[in-house]
Amino acid sequence: MKRKEFDAYVGFYKELGVFLREGAYQDFENKKKLADLLLFESTKTDAGKLTSFADYLERMPGDQTEIYYLSGDSREVLEQSPLLESFKAKSWEVLLLTDPADEIVVDSLREYKGKHLKAIDKAGVEQANLADETKTRFQPLCAYLKEKLADIADARLTTRLKESAVCLVADEHAMSASMERFFARMQRDQPLPASKRILEVNPEHPLVAALEKLLAKDKSDPRLEKYARLLYDQAVILEGSKVKDPLALSQRINEILLRDAGA
Repeated sequence: MKRKEFDAYVGFYKELGVFLREGAYQDFENKKKLADLLLFESTKTDAGKLTSFADYLERMPGDQTEIYYLSGDSREVLEQSPLLESFKAKSWEVLLLTDPADEIVVDSLREYKGKHLKAIDKAGVEQANLADETKTRFQPLCAYLKEKLADIADARLTTRLKESAVCLVADEHAMSASMERFFARMQRDQPLPASKRILEVNPEHPLVAALEKLLAKDKSDPRLEKYARLLYDQAVILEGSKVKDPLALSQRINEILLRDAGA
């Protein structure tokens, strides 16, 4: 049906795909066969349209070696993720997983026809090397961010961002933000403690460059910590999570608006 009547198969999958996903997760003997039957949205499909791993492989350019995916609550949220920026720049496709079961299944499959399945919201995604000069210049800023932001595990430079200043990623072997939110909804009485994620910083962004200059000029400037917190809260919102203190975020934004309006 999938090969010959794809539209009919999509209807079947929307009704009974949950059982195929369950099999792909639990039936070790047949999981490779079941993986052929899984469907997902992607950055190369229109909203609401589905594609398969096999179709993804056919569209892969020759310089791409892995199958990439991103998980979240909705396509609308995922499409705004800064994590997609470098993939859009290279025209590489990313599967968009909007059902928590999809992420569990894909995590368990690990690979499809020799191609590793890679979550782009985790550390370890292949990136271009940064110049030593850039690393040296921005190391104090990364150290400052790690010191002042208690909610992060680390602050690192990244080349995965093209337009955004910062993003949050999980450790390569840690639970993703979307999976944490899923389990938090499932275990409201005893929620899991949120893990600290890694703040990745784009040294090419003018805001990051301005912060680096401000830090080099006067590391005791009280604006630095406020800006650092704003950047972190921005990254939290863009990953689809909620900021811990929305009132404080609002106050920081209002302070900047007032200062700018009075200039």
